[in-house]
This record gives sequence, structure tokens and C-alpha cells, in this order.
Amino acid sequence: MAFFYEWLAVLLCLAGVGWDKCCPHVAADEPTAAVSFKDSWQQAAPPLIADARRTSEQLAGLIEHWPLPDEAAAFDRQVIVMIDADLSTPAWLTAAAEPVWQRFVRLRRQRADLFFAQAVAALERPSGSKKPASATEAMRLLARVLRENPDHAQARAGLGFVENDGKWVWPNVARRLDRGQTYSSTEGWLSRGRRPGGTAQSLRADTNGPLPLSQALTFASDHWEIRSTAGLAAAADLAGRLEQTRLVWLQAFGGFAVEPVKLKQRLSGSRKPRPSSSFAA
Repeated sequence: MAFFYEWLAVLLCLAGVGWDKCCPHVAADEPTAAVSFKDSWQQAAPPLIADARRTSEQLAGLIEHWPLPDEAAAFDRQVIVMIDADLSTPAWLTAAAEPVWQRFVRLRRQRADLFFAQAVAALERPSGSKKPASATEAMRLLARVLRENPDHAQARAGLGFVENDGKWVWPNVARRLDRGQTYSSTEGWLSRGRRPGGTAQSLRADTNGPLPLSQALTFASDHWEIRSTAGLAAAADLAGRLEQTRLVWLQAFGGFAVEPVKLKQRLSGSRKPRPSSSFAA
């Protein structure tokens, strides 16, 4: 069943549908944004935005438009978020704006804690309650935690990440790294000792026109193994979109990826996310 929904999301997104339309609104078990979100933001944001405008209009705009559209009022579709690698200072930020950025980071960490509390609450509803425990709602909220604070360890584990050499990665990535594999943005995951370029596959990728099916190229991403007659560049582009789609799927249909009991175990640290088999494309 999970495979079906992943492909459903893939087909919608690859057809050129925007993120908001790719995942129609799914009624939440309870309002995503408690009053505390709106109140805390209305108190903290105006002076922060005003100070940002004195040093960086770009930062001011980022802060002003940071809240998600369903936080203040009902929204007719589900919001999907992307997750940054960390909270490091953006390259475009000037030194004068650094103090404001750090205040923004502190505010985001506070918001992350609020989202995390909601995710835990979605999992801990009593069996006899009107609304059952929902791993789907919890997974969606955990993604929001990581949008605010990518370093939130419990949310990372809950959504399915593991820590490897000080970085948060998917279990499939950790397994490949432990095997000595390296990743090339142009050729995908390469076995131990292989380097990008110079192989028969990379040389064939430079030819014009589609390749014969018997000479199809293989591109391995974190969760997909792609066989392509269109060349490695096309395969790499498809791999990137498929990996993004998987993150969309986890937020829209997270209950198909993990049961509430197992998700609670992830959050407590008693169960680690495990690698999965690669999907074929």
C-alpha cells in the first residue's frame, strides 16, 4: 500500500503539479496551529522584522513570510515543507544582520518545541478518545519541527533519519557510507574505490540521442535505482525529484510508513529507523 501512495505522489509531482496541489488537504485530527503559535509570533515578530529592515531587507522578508498559511486560520489544502540541512547563517547575510538572524533562530527553536509537543500529543491520545492516535498527523508535525530546527534530534529520529559521522542522513545513506560508497551528483552512488567519470557508463552518457535499451544506464540515489536510456543527466534530474517526492509522501501519508507505537519508540530512542530496499524506476 505504501508503494502505491508513493507512486501516486510521484505521478502528480512529475506531471508538473505544485507542492500544494500535489498533496490535497487532509483534515487534521486537531488544529495544527494552537493559539500559542499565533500569539507568540505576533509578540516576537514585529520588532524582529523592524530590526531586520535596518540591515537586510531580504532577511526581513524571510521573517515576515515565515509562518505557514494554515497557522493563523483554516486552510483548504495540506501544506508540505522542505527541510534545511542546519541553521547555519545564509551566505547572503551581512555581518550587520547576524544578531537579528540569531534572534530569528532562537524564535524558530521555540516554535519547533511547540510543534514537537503537538506531534507527541497526536500519538498519545487514549484509545477511547474521540480522535485516535495518528502517526500521519505526527509525521506531518515532525517535518514542521525540522523546518524550524533541523537539529532537533527527536524529530529527526521520528521522521526516519539517523546520525552518521555527525550528520543527519537517511538510513539508506548511512548504510552506503558504512560500505565505503561515495555519492556523485552526476552519477549517483558509486561503489568503494570508484570515481565519477571515465567509466564506460559515464562515457556512454555523453552520446547524443537515446541509448538502446540494452545499454541503459543505472543511477542509484538514496532510495531509487533508475535505469535510463536518456542519459545520466536526465536520470540525475529524475532522482532529485523522486527524493523530494518521498519527503512529500512522508508528510502526506506518514501513517503508511510507520505505526503509532513504532513512532513513539523512535521518539524515545528505543527503536532506530532502518534502511529499506530501493525503489525501481
